[in-house]
Amino acid sequence: MALSVAVLGSSVAAGYYSTRNQGWAYHLNVALKARYPKDQIQFQNYAIPGANTAQTLKVVKQLISKWKQGGAPQCVIIGLSVANEGLLWLPSNEVVSSFTTNMKKMVQLLKDAGVRKVFLGGLYPNNDYTPEMYTVLQQVDKQMSGWADGKLDFLSVMDDKHGHWKAGLWEDGSHPNTEGHLQMFKGIDLTLFDALANPACKQPEAEHDPHL
Repeated sequence: MALSVAVLGSSVAAGYYSTRNQGWAYHLNVALKARYPKDQIQFQNYAIPGANTAQTLKVVKQLISKWKQGGAPQCVIIGLSVANEGLLWLPSNEVVSSFTTNMKKMVQLLKDAGVRKVFLGGLYPNNDYTPEMYTVLQQVDKQMSGWADGKLDFLSVMDDKHGHWKAGLWEDGSHPNTEGHLQMFKGIDLTLFDALANPACKQPEAEHDPHL
C-alpha cells in the first residue's frame, strides 16, 4: 500500500537554513517510513521560498490539474507564514483576511480534488514581531485548527512566549536553524497519519518512535 504525501509552503517548509535542506518535512518523511515500514511512502515537497498564500494557491491549482492525470496524493500539508503574508508591513486585518481566505480556498480545492487529509503547518515565530503582531500570530494559529483535517503544532515548541524564536533554534529572524527544524518536526503528532496508512504496516510505538 502506498501512502502519498505532498508538502506545499515557503522556505521553512522547503528546509532552508537546515543542514542539506533537511528541515522538518525531511524529518517527517523519514519518520513516516519508520512508522509504516511495509507501506510505500511517496513524499513530494513543492515548497517555494518566499511564497505567500496567493502564490501557493496558484501552485495548488496547477497541481490539481496535473493530478487529474495521475491521481491526487492522500495527504497534503500546507506550511505558510503570516510574515510572508505581510504582517511585518501591512495592516494586520488585511493580512488575516487574505491568509484566512486563501488557506480555506486551498483546503476546499484539495478536498474537492480527492485529497483525503489536508493538514496545515501551524504558524511559527519571527524575531521582528511586535507584541501586537504576536497577538495576531496566536489568534490566527488557534483559528487554523478548525480550517482543515489537522494542524502541525509548531508555535508551542518554537515560541519564546513573545513571538520570537527560542534561543538556539533560529538562523536569522525569519528562519529556524538545523536544530530548530528538528524541534518543529518533534511538534508534529504522527498519529494524524495513522488513518491514511495500512494498519497492518504500523510498527509498535516503542520500536519506531522518532521523537524519543
